[in-house]
Amino acid sequence: MPLKQRTTSDWLRSFSRPLWNGPPLSGKTTGLLSLPRRSLAAKFGREIDGAVHIVVVPGEFGASSILPEDDFVIHEWEFDSNLPTLAYRELCAELQARVLEILTGKQGPVSALVFDGLHKLYDLVMRVEGWTPALIDDKEGGKQYVRYHAVFGNFLARALGSPLPLVGATCYDGLEPVEPGSKMTQIFPLLPGKMAKEVMGLFPVVFHTGRDGPRYYWTLQAEGKMQAAGMHVPVRLLKHFPARIEVVWKDGELRGGWFEVERILREAGGTA
Repeated sequence: MPLKQRTTSDWLRSFSRPLWNGPPLSGKTTGLLSLPRRSLAAKFGREIDGAVHIVVVPGEFGASSILPEDDFVIHEWEFDSNLPTLAYRELCAELQARVLEILTGKQGPVSALVFDGLHKLYDLVMRVEGWTPALIDDKEGGKQYVRYHAVFGNFLARALGSPLPLVGATCYDGLEPVEPGSKMTQIFPLLPGKMAKEVMGLFPVVFHTGRDGPRYYWTLQAEGKMQAAGMHVPVRLLKHFPARIEVVWKDGELRGGWFEVERILREAGGTA
């Protein structure tokens, strides 16, 4: 891979790697409807020749809040109830094959790829690498997390480093001790060990999702116990972002969300 000089378009692509982290029913998956795709090109004010592809990770069942459309493709798994156990290795191989098809254009033009259920992806990697519930309290088993982290990170790196305009993921909230052995906890993505914090370095944009009555919102800044939010963005652009972005339905249309992110970048002199 040769070195290259970054352009502003390169920066926008590297920035467009969001992670939506939050509790159940906080609008993580619903907000994906605001991502750029062909039918929304006019709303984004630019040409878009591609579809959003949502890959529902095996074991995740929260995608019923969205419906498939011509340019909003949902990939999910059907489990064979006749099998005595889940075939984790086969599931993982099929998942990797489908993602490769999306990355290489075999599923058609792609404007965005999102993994729905990142915590389930890590669980799948662990099981393929030999983890079982019997190892949960086993000290030697705990040492294997180094290998799990590496396999999980390598899987994500291929998608995040791809030329796709946007690659993202959703993940549940988890609690991590403030420091080893502490009973005080903070909210981070629901991933084991160091990956709970390291994943926030893999995704330049980490939103924490929440709900206030019928309104959903994405928090952009960590605050108090909630540390699962933040952005890697130039200071001159950071000051233009509010503390939270709302995601609301009004007059039958979804507003806010990634529409708002691109509007802010455009008006602040970014490249959206």
